[in-house]
Amino acid sequence: MKIIAIVSLALVVLPPLAGQTRKEAERPGPVNVLESPSGVRFALLGEAGERPAPTILVFGGAMRAGLEGRSGTMCWILARHGFLAVSLDSPCHGEDQRSGEPFGLAGWRHRLEKGEEFLADFLKRTSPVLNHLIRQRVTDPERIVAYGPSRGGFLALHFAAVEPRIGTVVAFAPVTDLLALREFQGTRVKAAARSLDVMALAPKLAGRRLFIQMGHNDLRVGGRHAIDFALRLMELSPDHMKPMQGIWSGDALKLVITPSENQNGHTTYDGAHHDAAAWVLRKGEPNPDF
Repeated sequence: MKIIAIVSLALVVLPPLAGQTRKEAERPGPVNVLESPSGVRFALLGEAGERPAPTILVFGGAMRAGLEGRSGTMCWILARHGFLAVSLDSPCHGEDQRSGEPFGLAGWRHRLEKGEEFLADFLKRTSPVLNHLIRQRVTDPERIVAYGPSRGGFLALHFAAVEPRIGTVVAFAPVTDLLALREFQGTRVKAAARSLDVMALAPKLAGRRLFIQMGHNDLRVGGRHAIDFALRLMELSPDHMKPMQGIWSGDALKLVITPSENQNGHTTYDGAHHDAAAWVLRKGEPNPDF
């Protein structure tokens, strides 16, 4: 399978993944559920050390599932390099799901149609957890990553936009336009849903390090919109006018576009977690050998 990748301002065709060696990632330890002084419960993978550690905030579903399931593979890889991983229940998932309320994305629509600002409420709960970890010298405020697949990518991008301490974002097949989702077809609150479009975040995120992976024809979340968002970030990037000096330079923004591997194109390619982890760790050098 070939991967077409846009690295900063360059269009690069990478060789097929076949034959590349990937070490199978294993979860490095138990996931503990803790509580911040503000009463917000969160899951933590890894042990706090004597010094503040680089930390990856994981967005997507229920807090434990985000760290224990396969979608947490990148976190397991980064844990071998000293990272801690933290996750909260996303809106309408885990302990945040209310009795009688639709689950997941349908719940997002339900709350929006009731006039609730589900996203703003979630972001307000997330920042105090990060503040707590920094105050306790658990998290290094200079090395914080936000990560999420699909709906988690949407949350990660929004959190990074309101939280300047997030220096790096990784989003796999992210939701970028709620109105592209089947759960929002026919909604009565199109204007409210449109106001949460990630395209509006581009000015706030330009210049951050972002890794975005998207199927070329993702019918589930609207792949074209996510690609347009990445291109807009490139246009606004402070490095936009700088010439490339090789494949490993200009690495502030990486967009990986992959051929569709299932019916709706909503997929993450083999090795994506390893590639993203290597990119998070890399500082102008080729991928570490995982």
